[in-house]
Amino acid sequence: MIDSPLADTMSIEFICSLNRSSYDELAFGVIELDREFIVRSYNRPESLNARRRPEDTIGKSFFTEVAPCTDNPDFRGRIESLMEPGSIASDVRFDFVFSFPWGRRNVRVRALRGGSNLCWLFVTPLRALDIDTDHTGAPAAPRDTGG
Repeated sequence: MIDSPLADTMSIEFICSLNRSSYDELAFGVIELDREFIVRSYNRPESLNARRRPEDTIGKSFFTEVAPCTDNPDFRGRIESLMEPGSIASDVRFDFVFSFPWGRRNVRVRALRGGSNLCWLFVTPLRALDIDTDHTGAPAAPRDTGG
């Protein structure tokens, strides 16, 4: 792991200074979205926790193809408002429950806007028990599921 701030204190300067492969070394999930909410990167911690392979998410619409449980005013509405031209907000934070065929994940989400073209979602489990494991304590292997 790289010496990095927590998701709640991550600065836009720090995340912009990293290359995408460095996202895998962060201790929390990182999903990078473009202006059209297409997934540009999906790091290893999020891949393990959500059981989705990055190659199955990159290039797809986050709200409709990757995590349809987020396609609602509570989640999508907040991200769209953050990314609206003229928005003075640079980030938004909220708790959310991701729903998967295999279960639910209670998470804290921080969305950080990078200019008008990028948005990063930092995803941190609220409780370690919310991550389903394979009974050895290790997160289960990623697989392609809805979210």
